[in-house]
Parts: sequence; structure tokens; C-alpha cells
Amino acid sequence: MTIFTPRELNTIAREGKSALERIDLEFEANLLSAARTIARTADTCPIILLAGPSGSGKTTTARKLEGYLDNMGVEAHTVPMDNYFYRRADGFMPRDEEGKVDYESPLNLDMELFFAHTRMMAEGKEVDMPTFDFVNQRRAEQTVPVKRKKGEIIIFEGIHALNPQVMPDHSFSRRVYICPDAAVKMGEHTVTEQNIRLLRRLIRDRIHRGSSFEDTLRKFRSVGRGERLFIDPYKDTADIFVSTFLPYELNVYSPLLTCELENADRTLMEQTACDKALGLLKMLEPIDVNAVSPNALIQEFLGR
Repeated sequence: MTIFTPRELNTIAREGKSALERIDLEFEANLLSAARTIARTADTCPIILLAGPSGSGKTTTARKLEGYLDNMGVEAHTVPMDNYFYRRADGFMPRDEEGKVDYESPLNLDMELFFAHTRMMAEGKEVDMPTFDFVNQRRAEQTVPVKRKKGEIIIFEGIHALNPQVMPDHSFSRRVYICPDAAVKMGEHTVTEQNIRLLRRLIRDRIHRGSSFEDTLRKFRSVGRGERLFIDPYKDTADIFVSTFLPYELNVYSPLLTCELENADRTLMEQTACDKALGLLKMLEPIDVNAVSPNALIQEFLGR
């Protein structure tokens, strides 16, 4: 993990657009290296499992990896593991310690079907991949026929991609773990990697889901519990690790978040350590969102 200080982040901000371009290029170089590693074992490991906690940038990272592989002549296809969500016929839904529905549990996935389908895809057999109707919270009637051709790669992205309950056999897959692997030290307080992902989600959820900051803060407690139980224990099993932190991104978020967070519920702010993140945002020199490249990873959260 890389530790930054507010002064270092502000120095980057003062360097202007050239610094943003340099940082974006460094991230792209890391992804290109990951793609080359994946391409070398495409014949024996055609299934790529890309995992990361909420707000890590899985969707954009998977898409960029797919693009690099395609450019290498290794055709790749990205599939969200959300397709394998399902609701059991007996009405069972996993519960947390408080008896509330646990939407972070891997038991929300049709694990048996997912594993069967990944093995069949690796063998070049056709599968009827399910889809999930999120509006009605049930598996849709429509399926998608998928047949992997020889030499092709299928990238599955989802928070539970590394969980051995979901994928007990990795003989035909490569595992990729991503997160913004950085923290910012400000005196006695540290803004953690989890805080950075929460800031990303505050912006994304407001834009894409119409969620208030308070709604996102309330949900993040459950999200954090799910990470501790179902994601963190398996991240070290990954074959490839990619940090998605861009050292200019917090300066971009500062003008987008500061005013609203100052008026947010104080208890929720303290419970999620977002009060410390707010303290950092106030110390940062703002970067205009228009200076961010349209291809930058954080566009996933900016909704532009």
C-alpha cells in the first residue's frame, strides 16, 4: 500500500493536466502488464475471475483488460457475475447477525450453476447463461447463449469472484484482485482505502441510483461487513493484483463532495469514518472535473 500526504496530493494538483495524464498512463501500463500475463496462459486458463470490493472500479478495469487483450489478438468477453444472482424457490434469503437480509453474501449467487458454466465455457461447450431482473428481484426468463471459441477469454467480474465457495477449482482460471491500494496520512488520522472507495460510491450512487449521501452511508456499514467476511479473506489468493488508485482523484472529489458532507448526518459520518475523509477533502486543492480524461478509470464514478 502506498501512503500519501495531503501535501503530496496538492503538489500533483498544482502540476496540472500533465500530472493527470502521467498518472493515467501509469495505471494503463499496469493493466497492460496484467493483460500480457493473462494472454500468456490463455489456452490453459481461459476463465479470468476479476474481484474487488465495492467501489474498486471492477467494471472499468474489466473493460480495459478486455480491450488490451483484443488488441493483442486474444479475443475477450466480459460477463458480470450479477447474471448469476437468483432467488431460491423456497424463499430462503441469507441473513446477517441482526436478522436482516444479507445482500452481500455469496449465497445470493447460484454458485453451483456458476461453477458448472465456467467449466463448460473453459471446455468450449455452449451454455445458456442466465440474466437477473433487478427491478423485480428475480431471475429473468431470458437467457444468453454463450460458446467460447478456442483461444478466447471470458472475464467474470464480481465481488465474490475469488471466493472458494463460488469457484472451488482454479485449474482453468486466473484470478485478479483490484482495489485502490492507498491511504492518506494526515496527522494522527488516516484516510483508508475503504474511505476512498466510500467517496467514490457517494458520487456514483447519487448519479446512477439517485441515492442521497445518507442512504449510501447507511448501506456502507453492511457493505464493510460483507467485505470483511466474504472478500478480504481471499484477496491474497489472486494471481494478479492491480491498484486502481489515481493520486489526483481525491482532489477531483473535493469540490463535488465537501459541501454536502458538511451537512450530512454527523452520526453516520462518524460511524463510517467519513468525517475524517471530509477533513482531508477540505485540505485538498480542487481539480476541475473537466480536466479528467474521458478514458480515466474514475469516470466510472463521475458518471460522465
